[in-house]
Amino acid sequence: MKNKKQMNKLALQTKLKRLMVAGGLAALVAVPLLFSNAGMRKVDAAQGDVKINSTNFPDKGFRKYISENIDLNKDGVLSKTEIKSVKTIYLGSASEVGGYICKNLTGINIFTELQTLECSCNKLTTLDVRKNTKLVKLGCDVNKLTKLDVSKNSKLEYLSCRDNKLTKLDVSRNSKLKYLDCYDNKLTDLNISKNQNLIVLNCSSNKLSKLDVTKNKKLSLLKCRDNKLTKLDVTKNTRLIELDCSRNNLKQLNLRYNEWLSNLLCSYNKLTSLDTSYNKSLRNVDCYHNKLTKLDFSASPLCDRIDCSSNKLTEVIIAEGVKKTSVYYDQEIDRSIKIKSKKTKPMKTGEYITLFDDGKFDYYVFRITGSKKGKETATCVYYKLDIIAPYGEPSKKVKKSFKFGNTTYKVTAIGENAFKELNSYCEDENICKSIIIGNSVKIIGSKAFAGTEDLKYIILDESVEEIGSYAFANSKDLKVLKIKSTKLTSKTLNKNAFAGITSKTTVKVPKSKLSTYEKLFRKCGLSKNVKIKAI
Repeated sequence: MKNKKQMNKLALQTKLKRLMVAGGLAALVAVPLLFSNAGMRKVDAAQGDVKINSTNFPDKGFRKYISENIDLNKDGVLSKTEIKSVKTIYLGSASEVGGYICKNLTGINIFTELQTLECSCNKLTTLDVRKNTKLVKLGCDVNKLTKLDVSKNSKLEYLSCRDNKLTKLDVSRNSKLKYLDCYDNKLTDLNISKNQNLIVLNCSSNKLSKLDVTKNKKLSLLKCRDNKLTKLDVTKNTRLIELDCSRNNLKQLNLRYNEWLSNLLCSYNKLTSLDTSYNKSLRNVDCYHNKLTKLDFSASPLCDRIDCSSNKLTEVIIAEGVKKTSVYYDQEIDRSIKIKSKKTKPMKTGEYITLFDDGKFDYYVFRITGSKKGKETATCVYYKLDIIAPYGEPSKKVKKSFKFGNTTYKVTAIGENAFKELNSYCEDENICKSIIIGNSVKIIGSKAFAGTEDLKYIILDESVEEIGSYAFANSKDLKVLKIKSTKLTSKTLNKNAFAGITSKTTVKVPKSKLSTYEKLFRKCGLSKNVKIKAI
């Protein structure tokens, strides 16, 4: 009997080998009765092909998404090639139309090449992304998550987990994180000391009693409203453009070093004073429901919206030229409040000013480089599209000048890394694809456009005379760099001015300078793989 079983086993093995040679895996699938365990093993990326079934992907919605979007040949099985090709999975709010509402993402772990996972507005109670080590962007807003482990996602740059039930969030191993939104959870502690690349932080509507942002020097937007904070030190956050610390228990707020600050919301606190004499960029202030007795915004001539109701004010000073109707206060209660106007002092060399384009959703930061009367100049040191803009423009022309108080400043230079974050985390419809540098700019600083994303066209006008090192390096989507200027020489170009430009880019120059510029640009780092053509 034993020998008979062995003979049958040997015969079966021989038959299987013949089938594999004759028809490969397809032949095996065609004869499932030969298997004592007909179903495929539970999801394991190491096993290769994975069947799309309820064992491997228990959730019906997730299974449907995979069948319709990842199973390219519609054979009901994910091949190694199909699995490795998955860089993005979108199961966000709009997926409801496609019927992809999910309660469980079991099986997500096989997509080890996944870089973007958007699963907001579902019904998830758990989410395991520990095997998705290449994740750069994770959006899981509006779910029912109580835990989220991102300790293995060291490449993560964007994390949005708002509107969940998280009580803890450890981001200590996510040093590349630039954007963190954990609004409306149940966090009692948030340590971001290791996240020194953070640009945006929204931790509003939690239960935080302390928040240390002294290590986050790149922050441009900080929202920590509706917590239990008694102290907030933003003296190290010199690049802060928007601060919302409303509905806390703050007794003081030092804004001495926040020269870029444009939008300030600090209502419903216990502030007795608010010094904005160094915040010349202020445009909008909400400071109602505090204990303020006097406010002076004379240093902020752009500040055209001030809500200071429900305080103990006797006097409000605004900049000359700002309408008194811009100040909102308890007119029925505080009839004794005096609204005065005061002339704004001119900017000094080295000071900063933040400007928003009226009716648009982008902002500039300028540094004053010349304050002599009649020769006022500035450098654009930062330019960014608003992340939450409802729409964008495909082309942007950098301002030639701007007005501050009664003085007009001419923009003569683009600073180092000024455009690096231009399109960071903007939705597709908001992306700026073309930048035009006007005819007032003479200097393009080092790395001015280096590392930009989605920017396809850069046009430098005839006024440009000088270009710094690596000005356009690693701008991976750049197709055309058009240089209209005929003033560039070996003395005005850094030896690495064009180093790092990718082979996807074509450089266009005036026809009269084609031969001269080709030799010059090659000496200044331009790769032989980059084409140079006449405009």
